[in-house]
Order: sequence, then structure tokens, then C-alpha cells
Amino acid sequence: MSNTYITTTNKISKRIVQSIGKFWQDHENEDFQVNIEDECIKCHSFILASCSEFFRSLLRSNMKEKLEMKVDLQNIPMNIFQLILKTLYTGCELLTKDNVLEVWSAVHQLQIDCLIEHCEDFAIENVSIETLETYKKQAEFLQCDRFGDEVFPFILENFMSIRKTETFYHLDVQEMTKLIESDKLVVGSEDDVLYSIYDWVSYGDLTTPNVQKSDGSSMATTDMTAAKEYVANVSAVIDKDSNKREQNAPALAQENSSALSQENSSVLSQENSSVLSQENSSVLSQENSTALSQSQKSDDRSQYLLQLVNSTRYYLLSEACIRKLLLHTYTQSCARAKNILYEALLSKSSNNPNRFWPAAATHRDTSFSEHVGIMFSSVAQAFSFQRQMWFQISELKIFSRNSKYIDHNGQLYGCINYNNKKAVFHFCNGIWLGVFLSPTEANLLLSHEKCIYFFNSGNKIERFKPDIPTAKPDQFTHYIEDAKYAMSFHQKILVFGSCNSNSVACTQVISWDPEPNVWTHVVDLYFTADNMTSFHDEQHTYLLDQNGHLYRLEHSETIQLTFIQKIWSFRALLKGAVLFKNTLYVCGYFPNSGNYTPEIKNVYSSLTYIHMPLGGSHFIPFTICKTFLS
Repeated sequence: MSNTYITTTNKISKRIVQSIGKFWQDHENEDFQVNIEDECIKCHSFILASCSEFFRSLLRSNMKEKLEMKVDLQNIPMNIFQLILKTLYTGCELLTKDNVLEVWSAVHQLQIDCLIEHCEDFAIENVSIETLETYKKQAEFLQCDRFGDEVFPFILENFMSIRKTETFYHLDVQEMTKLIESDKLVVGSEDDVLYSIYDWVSYGDLTTPNVQKSDGSSMATTDMTAAKEYVANVSAVIDKDSNKREQNAPALAQENSSALSQENSSVLSQENSSVLSQENSSVLSQENSTALSQSQKSDDRSQYLLQLVNSTRYYLLSEACIRKLLLHTYTQSCARAKNILYEALLSKSSNNPNRFWPAAATHRDTSFSEHVGIMFSSVAQAFSFQRQMWFQISELKIFSRNSKYIDHNGQLYGCINYNNKKAVFHFCNGIWLGVFLSPTEANLLLSHEKCIYFFNSGNKIERFKPDIPTAKPDQFTHYIEDAKYAMSFHQKILVFGSCNSNSVACTQVISWDPEPNVWTHVVDLYFTADNMTSFHDEQHTYLLDQNGHLYRLEHSETIQLTFIQKIWSFRALLKGAVLFKNTLYVCGYFPNSGNYTPEIKNVYSSLTYIHMPLGGSHFIPFTICKTFLS
């Protein structure tokens, strides 16, 4: 459509409106009367019926108003009706911040759709911290769902300011849950989210002070004593490790220490989760949450505490926040919420070698940290799962294209093989620091529990403890001739080595328990271990080979591998895989043609290939400060 045609059409529309306005000003042929506040206004039934569903229905009926051609209007002030009428005749602007609520209510009563939409637009465009409460109440009263949807991004962006107002405390539990779950919520840290929940829950309860201002002194003495004893028991190991972690803080996180000091991307391992469950069972069995829920009134917000806490990113909470909330009266009254916080607390001392981020450990889009996959080739690069693109990281200087790298508990370690030796480095404060030298080359690197394992040439294994960097690495010997891949699996390490069966290349899977140094044959797989990789979800570990064979690893009394499906029809050079928000990202080199399975129920909902240069390092899932990705 040409601009000339649009201009001409606009001119015609404007002239028609001007003519109708003049007709109204001259008071010609007015055939309908509206009575308001003992005054009468003459107007044209055609104009009213064409714009207002209320008048259209009235003038189509056989009611008294239709027969007498007049109507008495109540609940609409005279000045507001006159303003609406003027707008219908002339198209003039009628809204201001002072009259929008009255006009909005009046046009709803008169069912003038075009002006209803105009009022909604005005409220949405002029919403502020000060007007949000008033506009929100009006929209809810008039059943305007659009306002809530359109203003939701404003609430997300201004959450920290809104939470200081009455508007925050008047949110219902569905709105609170929606805010908490959003990746767009802007907060200083996840601590702010939890504090906000507890303040919202305690709103109206005069016996429970604001959680951020409370020092816990309002708790009943017996509850506080019990909570402190429990925290002390669960935290005994954590306290021993925390000082060491502070001395060896993740280098990338230190780039923005003020932003990241309140965030922690560690995730509770499945093994620690089961230990926690065993340790807590005796205490939780004494909780009587059923009796509590029966005594709660329908307006008691404490009944929503579990739902809200479970919707947060509780693995990202600071230890100080967790310890404080564990002492809170509401936490002590909700066994399951308390258990969630205990899990989050215990996760602070656990390693996450599998690098799976459940929803409770996933950083928001607005966070200071971002989930990436790091690889090293000629330069260091990071693939952002949020932004779906690669970034170069100039701060991470590489040693050589053949160097090996690993993430151990949020810290990067590198290994260089040279002259039948190896040198191990730790990235700290923006530089690579030497850790130790060894007279053997490393073929594989593995993070397992609190240690890093080096599978060296000559069937030797070295175990390095980063918490005690000056200690001499432990030495082990293994009998696997050609170890191709190794992975952490519960308390054991699974090693995959090449073997031959009837002249057919296959893979032997060996389970190694490092503490008693026991090696156990698990199974032989009839495919090569070359380019093998693995990924994880909240319950299972999966193996994936270069030909697309997907297996699920399960652990009960014995380790079992279950074939699931062949997910592609070609041969790939795999460098790593990670499951992030139900999407399986597979990194490596892939041919340009071939079939693949885009979705497998209960495993992944979509499949994304991340192409990387040949000769690069393994793809390392990592949580990095966003300043590195600028």
C-alpha cells in the first residue's frame, strides 16, 4: 500500500470526524437524551449505538428507554460522560493521569471497546512504582487480564523496588510463583528472592518480623536450639572445606567478586543427596507437617512456603542466607522446605563433576553469571547456551592446541604434555599458576569428588587434591591397556578401554573404587570407545558414542547399561555433550547430511549440534562471569 494512499485515507478520515464534530456542536437533529445528576444531555442515537454496545443493545430493545428515547445513567459523573461524548464526536484525547481511572470505569460500563483499549494502553504506558498498585487493582476489578500480562516485564525489571511497597505484599501466590520462576527477574542475588518470599509469607503476621531485619531472636528458644543443633551437624564438614575454598576461589568468579559473592553455581550431587536423606530421616520423621496444615487458616500464607521455596534457584543461595533461613520459624514448621535448604547448604561442599544444572541451579538471564561450554583450540572460546553463540575469551590464554583442560568444582585446570612429562596449571586471578610437575604424560583428566585424576602413560594414575595443593599426588596402577574415556559415577569411576572380541573392536567398561582401589569388570560394549562422551539429568547418566548409540547408566546393586536408541545415522567426532533446559547440546564435528532424532521422551526435548573446529579440546560445561563474554 503506497504512502500516498495512506495519506489520502487519513485526510478523508480526519475530515469525516471534523464534520461529525461540527454536527454535534450545532446541536442538529439530536434524537436521544441522557440524564445524569439531574441534568440532561442531548445527543445522536446513531453515534451512541455505533460506538457503545450498551447503547446499541438498549436502542435495539423494546424497553422503556427505547420508547422514550432517553436513559438515566448512574455511577458516571457528568464531567466524565461529557468528556467521553466529546471524544466520540471529535476524536480528541480524553485521558490524563488524574481522570484515567474514572474514564476507564465509565467506558467499561458503557461498553465502548475502542476507549476501553485506549484506557488500557494509557495505564500500561504510564505504569510506575507509584501507580502500579492503583492501576493493578482497577485492572483486576474490570477483569483486564491484558494489563497484568503487559506489565509483568515491568514488575520483573523493578522487582527490588516494588518489593518495598504494599503492591508486593498484595500479590497472590500465583503471581509470586510466576515472578520467582521467571528467567527475567532482576535481583541482586538469589538471596533477595528467598528473603522476599519469607517477607511475603509473614505479611500480616505481627509475631514474625521482616526476615532481612530479623536476627532470629524472635524464634522460640526450643525451636532455635533444635535448628542450631541440626545446622551444626550438617555443616560440620562444610566449615572445614569453606576456608580452603575461599583461599582457592574460582578465578573467573573473582573477575566480578562483588556481583558473584552472593551466587553459587554448585549443585548437589546425587550421592550427597542420598547421604543427606539418610542423615535427615530421623529428624524429619519427627516433623508433623500434617498437623500444622490442619491448623492453618485459609488466609495463612505459610501454607505456600514450600511451593515458593521449591520454585527458587536455591542452589545459588549464599551460605549465610541458608543458615539464617534455617533458623526461621516458618522453616522449622515445614519439614520439606527445611530439607530443601539443607540440600542447598550441603551442596556448598560438594563437587559437581557431571556439570548438570537442574532448574534450582540455573542462573537467570539477568544474573551476573552465565552457563557456557568452554573449548580450547587456537584460542579459548565459550558457547553461551542462553544466547546461542560463541564468544572468544582473551583472558584465558592457551598453552598449546594439544593441551587438556578440566573443570573441578568451578575452577579451571590445564595440563600440558611435553618431553614425556606433564605440567599442571590452575587458572587463578586471571593467570595460569603452576601446580605440579610429573615425569609422565597424561592421556585423560577426570574430576571426581574432591580430587583430579590423571590417567597417565604406562598404566599409571595420579590423584591430585586441589584442597591440599602442596601434597604429593597419590599413585595408582591400572591394567587397562588403552583407556579411551573415564567418567565419575556415584562413588566410583568408570573407565572405558578398547579391546577385541573375535577380531571385532569393542569396549570394556571397568568400575574403579579409588578408596579401596578395587577394579571390577562391568560389561563389554560392541562399539569403539573412540570419541565417546556422556551427559546427565537429575536422575540418570547417559553414554553417547560417535555413531549415535545412546545408553542409560543405572546404579542399584550393580551397574547396568540400557540401550535407548540410535539418535543419528552418521559418524561424528564428539567433543562433549550437556543437557541444558531439556535441550541436548552435542559439541563436535558433524557431516552436512544425515538423519537424527530431534526428541526422545524423558531424555531430551530437542537436539542441537554445536560445530567446533577440528583439533580443539573437550567441550567443558562451565559457569562464567558475564564480563568475560563482553
